[in-house]
Amino acid sequence: MNDRTEELRSLPPAPRPDDVASPEAAVLALYDLISGPAGVERDWVRLRSLFDPRVRFLIGRWLADPHRPCDVVYEWDLDAFVVEGRAFWQAEGFWESQVGARVEKFGNVAHVFSSYESRIGSPSAEPVGRGVNSIQLLRHADRWWIVAVAWDVETPEHRIPARLDGGSRG
Repeated sequence: MNDRTEELRSLPPAPRPDDVASPEAAVLALYDLISGPAGVERDWVRLRSLFDPRVRFLIGRWLADPHRPCDVVYEWDLDAFVVEGRAFWQAEGFWESQVGARVEKFGNVAHVFSSYESRIGSPSAEPVGRGVNSIQLLRHADRWWIVAVAWDVETPEHRIPARLDGGSRG
């Protein structure tokens, strides 16, 4: 296989134009694509179309021990994120939705601080987790690409700031 063939194999699928028209649209598409009932495959092709192939996913606090300091950072590339996420999202059904957001843009770069709530079992279940996604995007070739996602989970000692909470707490 020559270098050009390998390059073409690594290109992401064509996106839905509405999914990549703005940073906000790309983030909402991401939430939509990871959410769904147990046992139902997500649209992995559409999900992959949101990301630059070099994207990185990082978390410094894992849900199993949310009080542990950020001394270990978990990191995934796109393939590993899909493999690990697939098992988790499909086990009992998983829904994640945006609660609030702050978007900053400069030229062809954007940053979205997006607070979220996660639910298991059904989209109307009580939230099992909340946190903030830090999503970096780059505009290239008439579309927005997600190039990095880093997140942290909320704890009683580490609350989502009011400016990102979207009024979901009283």
